Amino acid sequence: MHTAKGAFVRTDGCPFPSINNSINKAYTAARERKPSGAIGDAARAEQFQMTNFGDLRCTGWGGGVPVTIAINAAAVLSNR
Repeated sequence: MHTAKGAFVRTDGCPFPSINNSINKAYTAARERKPSGAIGDAARAEQFQMTNFGDLRCTGWGGGVPVTIAINAAAVLSNR
């Protein structure tokens, strides 16, 4: 199961677009399961346009990191 959830906080004085930028970085990292900056670096090295992902939320700016949680499925199922 794959879900993308997050909480976003804006530092005092930051422009409002920074909220969407951080959401897009988190979205990209969650979607690709790689840091958003690494996606951007690879896209630049391959001269691959980020718009080719087919989703304008994908960004190559650094700062988004994927968060993974390991779950022991057997332990979860035994507690039912």
